[in-house]
Amino acid sequence: MRKTKITLLLSLLAIFLAGCVVGPEYKRPEGLVNTDAKFINSNSQSKKNVDYVPDRWWVNFADDTTERLVDIALKNNQNLKASAARVLQAKARYKFVSGAKLGRIDYNFNANRAKQTPDAIASAQNSYTHYLSASYVVDIFGKLERSNRAAWDDILSAEYSRKALVQGLIAEVVSTRVAIAYISKQLQISKDNTKSWEKTLKVIERRYSNGLTSSLDLRLARENLAASKAQEKVYEEFLNETIYKLDVLLGHNGLAPKELPKLDTPLPIFDSVATSIPAKLLDRRPDLMAMEMKLSAATERVGVSVASLYPDLTLTGTYGYSSGSFDKLTRPGFDIYSLVGGAVMPLFRGGQLKAQVELSEAIVQEMTANYASAVLNAVREVESALMRERVLREKLVDLNKSLLESQASEKLATSRYLKGLESIVTVLDAQRRKRVSQLEVTKTLAQIWQARIDLYLALGGDWKVETKESKKQAKNI
Repeated sequence: MRKTKITLLLSLLAIFLAGCVVGPEYKRPEGLVNTDAKFINSNSQSKKNVDYVPDRWWVNFADDTTERLVDIALKNNQNLKASAARVLQAKARYKFVSGAKLGRIDYNFNANRAKQTPDAIASAQNSYTHYLSASYVVDIFGKLERSNRAAWDDILSAEYSRKALVQGLIAEVVSTRVAIAYISKQLQISKDNTKSWEKTLKVIERRYSNGLTSSLDLRLARENLAASKAQEKVYEEFLNETIYKLDVLLGHNGLAPKELPKLDTPLPIFDSVATSIPAKLLDRRPDLMAMEMKLSAATERVGVSVASLYPDLTLTGTYGYSSGSFDKLTRPGFDIYSLVGGAVMPLFRGGQLKAQVELSEAIVQEMTANYASAVLNAVREVESALMRERVLREKLVDLNKSLLESQASEKLATSRYLKGLESIVTVLDAQRRKRVSQLEVTKTLAQIWQARIDLYLALGGDWKVETKESKKQAKNI
């Protein structure tokens, strides 16, 4: 009967201890985004329901140069190495916090020799003691459990932050590759323009020497040739600075020899967005996931602060041997032991504990607002990237038409000038218009690439169904 009562009492105590975790439980903020909705600038005719899987989105550009550069950056970038170290730090902190739940066991050894002179009789005594001590904190109100959960959320946050850094690095590498190709094209257009003006100048010089044109035509031709050569130097400077930036992203020393793919290869054209993009894909954005894990950790730490208002129960036990002679230190009869249970209840701390709870709650409120703002901003980024690409593609159609017309106009103006039917001003204007059209087409192509890069970054990756092979590759990122 007595054993039954004791068993029942222990069972009730276990249930009581398991159910006394204090503080709020984390819940994701609701109502920020309708996850069943579709982004308004995507193609609403598609009925595909695409679930997220990790992916290598940059291969969708079908550009070998881009793939090669990204692979180099993922291996060598110093910021990624620092981010990986932060993940290791979070894991180490988790192990440290988790260890507190298991208690502690220590081995102790003491040797002491003391001399006393009671009643003028001198005596010297030796004392030897060795024992094991164990202590365990009974986590009645969940302080250790909450700390453990918070540390785990910190690991997840660090890992998601690393993935966000990876995505950001990839986007920056691809953007820099686009910039190099764009500037290279600008430089080539300028060089072609210089060659054209060199030919034109020779023609004008012959006409001038034959008295068929004025010195004004000659000076205008010389001025345009000099301006074109000067513009080449500007593009060369921009190109070198952008290549230096790429060196840093790839983890290269700009002075060291290295093997890189050909950077001035033309930008390939890719298809427009042809599917409807569900808003729920925002759930896989690593930066948003990192923020959510930080919010969850902050919520757990509110529970830690609340638990600090309640008593701490600690169990301590020791067992060992003590003797005045070293050779008797392990003999029966010289053993010692103790078992102590103690509780500490905070009564007065000058309001510190309550202030800590209020501080923890205020931190959660701030993080909730920041998370909500980040989600709403993510929606804006997706919509903006979709809209920008759509508008730029429409613009490119008109620019290509403009380029064809400007090229024809330049040929016609040059031909009529050589026949004496047009002035040099007409030729200059036609050549300027052709060069502007060439630059605008190249610039718009680069902007379309950037809009797609921004879309991948805003969605945390691709929205298309992936193959098993691509999933396997993504695990290594």
